Amino acid sequence: VHLDLNQAFLTEMNAGSSLEANILRCVAGTFGGYYGVDRVALTIDGGPYSSGHIALKEGEYLPTDMADAVLLPDDEG
Repeated sequence: VHLDLNQAFLTEMNAGSSLEANILRCVAGTFGGYYGVDRVALTIDGGPYSSGHIALKEGEYLPTDMADAVLLPDDEG
């Protein structure tokens, strides 16, 4: 999956490096899980993701890591 976000994602996130890493892990897990893939390419306005804390190189992916995921029960119990 290739997910291209705009600069507002970085501006509105306004997180430290640990929280940002967790947010990116969640983004990768959400989109990777939805599309059934094991990695997600994340870019900002068509260029490599770079926030000041975390920078991805061209062609670098975020892994879809569901090892710590917890399945919640549905509404029907």
